[in-house]
Amino acid sequence: MKHFLCIAICISAIFLLSCEGLFAPVKAPSISAVLQDDGKYNITITAGRNGSVFFTLDGSEPKYPESELYLKEITSVPANTTIRAISYCPSGRYSSIVEVKLTEDISGDSVACE
Repeated sequence: MKHFLCIAICISAIFLLSCEGLFAPVKAPSISAVLQDDGKYNITITAGRNGSVFFTLDGSEPKYPESELYLKEITSVPANTTIRAISYCPSGRYSSIVEVKLTEDISGDSVACE
């Protein structure tokens, strides 16, 4: 019985240390941008289960714990901003970096995220 309990505890610990299950890759965050009437953007970032998202708005590489932790929608982001984000898991694993460049269409009628 002691061996079974030890094995169960070890397996539970492995799952707790992994964001997406047993050694699965960390899911990269997704970034969405909505153009507001004032010409600035509201940014929403979503991530996989149990991961924290860190981001930058200056195009630099997001890093834990130096970069800003994403907690809520980012508002009033100006055009021509490069947003980069990464998911970080408590186990110390990272996702790939996701990057979005906010650009305005020449006609001013639409917005493109590259």
